Amino acid sequence: MRSTGGLIIFVIVMLLLDLYVFQAVKTAFASSRFRTAVHVSFWIVALLSVFGFILFVLTDPDLLGRKLRSYLFACIIGLFLAKLVTLVFLVTDDLRRGIQWAAGKLLFRNT
Repeated sequence: MRSTGGLIIFVIVMLLLDLYVFQAVKTAFASSRFRTAVHVSFWIVALLSVFGFILFVLTDPDLLGRKLRSYLFACIIGLFLAKLVTLVFLVTDDLRRGIQWAAGKLLFRNT
């Protein structure tokens, strides 16, 4: 994925995934006194992940060294996979709630 188009698409996917997962984080910490710290921490980690991915793709492999590139790649992939697993549960729950809402509108009309 050395092309700029592929890089842009993957960065957009990463950011959209971050936005979707952030909605769950926002809901989970809505009444917490640590809400702001959690929100800021989430976005710092998310943006560092995106920046690290861009750095990984655009820099010369010898510049960062083999060990650092391996750690960077492992962290980025680990965060991305964790968000993908979260996405599965969030989408499933959203679909369930959407079906319940639609069934409620169709079957239980106030006439």
